[in-house]
Amino acid sequence: MSNKLNKFELGWLSSAIDGEGSIGFDLKTNILRVGIYNTNKNFIDYAKKLLNGNVFIRPSTSERKVLYRVEIGSKDKIIFILKQIIPYLIIKKEIAIKVLELAKNKGRYNTKNCEVCGDKHYSRGLCLKCWYKNYGKQYHKKWRKSKIS
Repeated sequence: MSNKLNKFELGWLSSAIDGEGSIGFDLKTNILRVGIYNTNKNFIDYAKKLLNGNVFIRPSTSERKVLYRVEIGSKDKIIFILKQIIPYLIIKKEIAIKVLELAKNKGRYNTKNCEVCGDKHYSRGLCLKCWYKNYGKQYHKKWRKSKIS
């Protein structure tokens, strides 16, 4: 895991998550997520550097600008980041504490196996490969992984 963040970075990141981000746990899919959304690429690039996350892009339409999303979904990364930023959060502090506890106790994956091929369970009773075949294309329809370095 990367080095701990300094106080400036912790303040910036917690403010970004409080104002432009999300911290959550999807009970249906059993997935933890911490993400930041913004239309400014430089803002998202800095958030990506601090979170060491993945960037996704929702292309612009006639009514909307391009929207960037940087997100982490790894249990270890989420625990590492939340432990550091919880003291600095204001708006999302309660949910961050709950998600941190879920991450420590439950994690991203269930113990059951995929109903189709028997691999490690990911979501809705399926492994990641089978889930993507059935649900992934519709889920990721409006988002695509960025080629931003």
